[in-house]
Amino acid sequence: MDYVDLTPFKKGLNAQNYFKSHGISQEVISRFGVKIDPIINEKILIKFPLANGCIKNYWPLGNENSTERKFTYSNGNKDEIKAFGLDLLPEFGNTLLIMGGQKDCLMAASLGYHAISTQSETIFLPGKIIYNFKRRFNDVIIFFDNDNPGREASSKFCREFGLKEIFIPKSAQVKDISDYALVHKDLNGLKAFIDTEIKRINTEKSNFSIHDILENEYNVEYDWIMENIVPAESMLLLAGGSDLGKSTIASQFALSLTTGEPFLNQKLNKRGPVLYLCFEEYKQDVAMRFKKMVSGISQESKLHLRDLKIEIISNDYLEKINSHLLNYPDTVAIVIDPLGSTFKGDINAGSSDLREHLQKFREIGTKHKLLICFIHHVSKAGESSTKFDKKNLLGNSSIEAFFRVVFEIKPTKNSNVVELGIVKGNMIMPKLKTSSGTTWELSKNEESLIFSISDQLEQKHEFIKIPKKASKQESLSPLFQEIFRGESQLEVKLILEKLEEKFQGINDGEARRLITKICGKPIRRGVYTLKKIE
Repeated sequence: MDYVDLTPFKKGLNAQNYFKSHGISQEVISRFGVKIDPIINEKILIKFPLANGCIKNYWPLGNENSTERKFTYSNGNKDEIKAFGLDLLPEFGNTLLIMGGQKDCLMAASLGYHAISTQSETIFLPGKIIYNFKRRFNDVIIFFDNDNPGREASSKFCREFGLKEIFIPKSAQVKDISDYALVHKDLNGLKAFIDTEIKRINTEKSNFSIHDILENEYNVEYDWIMENIVPAESMLLLAGGSDLGKSTIASQFALSLTTGEPFLNQKLNKRGPVLYLCFEEYKQDVAMRFKKMVSGISQESKLHLRDLKIEIISNDYLEKINSHLLNYPDTVAIVIDPLGSTFKGDINAGSSDLREHLQKFREIGTKHKLLICFIHHVSKAGESSTKFDKKNLLGNSSIEAFFRVVFEIKPTKNSNVVELGIVKGNMIMPKLKTSSGTTWELSKNEESLIFSISDQLEQKHEFIKIPKKASKQESLSPLFQEIFRGESQLEVKLILEKLEEKFQGINDGEARRLITKICGKPIRRGVYTLKKIE
């Protein structure tokens, strides 16, 4: 697009160049039926055809006589609908932009969008027309000026008709799209911005039609942070008893998301700013933990450490979250340690208050397309239970219902080793859940405090592809051949003793699962035989 410099405006400038300076194409001018009168008293006069035969006469460069209006209306009834572009809309479409002025409407059409404009931002269209638009278009979006009158009018109509809104960003230092084209001379950047905003609105929709899915207007693919386990836009819960390292594991997860370092042998799909909210720890404790953790990471990864923000807080956490997201809009995750400190009611009482509380965080995650990870405690009964179960969680049923993925941590005989399992995850493969016998032993390095998947029973492997407790039968066959040493049968007590000798710290439940995996069912109570590997 060739631009014409209109700063300052010059008397006698023709209207074609006036439109051209804003990136408005001649084809769009002709399609919308815009007429340009010869220069009258060195002024440009543009005639916009509105609905019902009404004409808006517009002098864009103003009049020397300050008492003379910048625009007038002719033809048509003054009470009739004065919308611009109504007759040019298709029967059905994906997106309709409702602009606050005719020039902005022409600008949007030049960028390839279906667009109309109201008579003004304060005079909107009748409800029956808006509801007709909502039936015909997947998204109906108000795109008014980014100033106080435009924002107030847009907010009013969005509330009244259930519409969505977008604005030119304040950083552009212009209030509408035609001025953006005039000042910044970047039509590609303008279109990219609008496309991004439309996509954001589309993904935030709480309702959609099957047509949206068939036309790929609604995103049905998951964007994963941890492949096939943790979605990028979700709520995650890491629960366990006291002194098991929940905060340490969460800190390690936050550090991996920020720096790009692997987490538990798994490369994460996202990297970006992370906000970590600490409610129960002192600044010195948190600082010392992260200082140890970063000691072993690469110099390249350390360049991203500025993106990990720690807040030691006791109140105003929602305000601090919103402030952070304003400054770091590309944040990928918020870690909240622990959940109980953000909820002032009885977490075990009726679910309505807790649901309302968790819904606030869900809305933040959905709006900003990020992961919210909570640290949480298990109940007293859950702490003493040896079984992985979502029923171990402290609190009422809202806890389980609101979270897409729930991890539980349990102790082992070794104080530096914990067992990690997935107790909830609707979209997670069954073989990765604890209900299928899959858990992971995590060993903590006392110097760096970094947890890693124990390689006692396997060579080091990726977290997802070869989970430790789902290892192939063949890989453990030589071990059991050694344990049986030619014996056809062994009592389970003896097998457990030999496994304990071989793998110091292995818990009883894990050892029994291995025995069942390799030997199958006992031939009689407490006695196993080694199956032949085909």
